[in-house]
Formats: sequence, C-alpha cells, structure tokens
Amino acid sequence: MGHEGHDHEHPHGDGHDAAHDPGDPGGAALGSTPGSLLHLDCFAGVSGDMLLGALSDLGVAREVFDRPLAALGLDGFKLRFEPTSKNAIGATRATVEVAAGQPERCYADIRTLLDRARLDEAVRRRAHAAFRVLAEAEARVHRTSIEEVHFHEVGAVDAIVDIVGTCAAIDHLG
Repeated sequence: MGHEGHDHEHPHGDGHDAAHDPGDPGGAALGSTPGSLLHLDCFAGVSGDMLLGALSDLGVAREVFDRPLAALGLDGFKLRFEPTSKNAIGATRATVEVAAGQPERCYADIRTLLDRARLDEAVRRRAHAAFRVLAEAEARVHRTSIEEVHFHEVGAVDAIVDIVGTCAAIDHLG
C-alpha cells in the first residue's frame, strides 16, 4: 500500500492529505484483531524514517501521525511520504525535513515536551521509553549521565518526529 504520488506534509507545512480511507479493510485495521502481531525484521538496523515509511505502507492513515505531532507544538519541520522503489520492491519513503535554527534539547527537555503534549497516554509512555533507551545509549557512548545527554538541533526534532509518529502508529495498530 503506497502513497501514489501524494506529497504529505505536517500541518505546519503547506499541504495535508489523508493517506487512506478509514473504512478500508487494509493494514490500518490490523490492531482491531485480538492477537495481531507486527514483526519487524531489522537484520541490518532500522531508522526512524524507515519505520514511519513502513507503518504508512501498512495502511496507517496520515492523521494518525499528524495528530500527535501537532500536539507537540513543534514548528520548523515537515513530514513527507512518497512512493519509492528499492531493488524493484515498492515502498513508502518517509522524510522529516527540519528547518535550520532548531534549539538543542537535552533529555529532560524532551521528557517535558512529551509530558506537556496532549498525547494518548500509551503513545506518551512508548515515546518516553524510546527516548530513555536512546539517552542511556548516548550517555554510555559519551561517558556522561542521561541527564546531560543532548540531542543536537536537527537530530532532536527528527528523533522526536520519528519516535512520536512511530509510537502513535503502533498504538493505532494495537
């Protein structure tokens, strides 16, 4: 399920398009079935953009991503989805475009941002858990405490969009 030719942006951008019909019996309804399972085989790793694209390709509607991202109150980014092909296999590419001049955010700033946003509680918990794991990894690599970890400029906004969008889609799928 791709997004044939649609240019999808965050509501702060200049366009918005719902990706799928909510009545469509495709991937967006997966979570409604007890015992549904989403298996990600990340044998070579995975980026946030790759997860967003794959979840969109499953049929997660655009508004599932946009609603929580708008609730964050962040400016200066656009989330785009576009069809792509890799080795003759069709997919959806997600790209987070971030404007210059974004503030540096530490782990505590991101926790506060998540706590203040009007997010579904399950999305908030998942996002907190994901950022905790990232902060712990960064702290180990930089030999510092998680409270001193900084997510630098573009990376902070990109990571926030990737993580909150992915958490919202996973919650939606159940």
